[in-house]
Amino acid sequence: MESVLTAEEILKLIQNKIVDWHKDFPTRPADYVIVKDEMKRRKNFNEHRNDMTPIVEDLALAHVEMWHEEDKNRSGRKEIAVPAVRNLNVLNVYRSELVEELDELFLDLAKERKGN
Repeated sequence: MESVLTAEEILKLIQNKIVDWHKDFPTRPADYVIVKDEMKRRKNFNEHRNDMTPIVEDLALAHVEMWHEEDKNRSGRKEIAVPAVRNLNVLNVYRSELVEELDELFLDLAKERKGN
């Protein structure tokens, strides 16, 4: 496994990803729909990575997108809220996959250290 990130490194990654997201996606229409295929392009499900950095970056992006979708859901406008709920469902599955991937990474690290 690659090195484990410090809390400071994680915070910096998250801050950078939030800024990047706002630069990359400011013109998305309010009714934009995130589909599972888009998530698969970001990370294949059941892929096991040995580097914590891209997992934390993907998790930060998922959270930013979820925050924005939650705002849309609270808009009170059905034509915006319905796609937002669908997006939240997809993003929540994706986020859960990422958290499981981090769990696997730490389990591998624990086994690695126990063996030494």
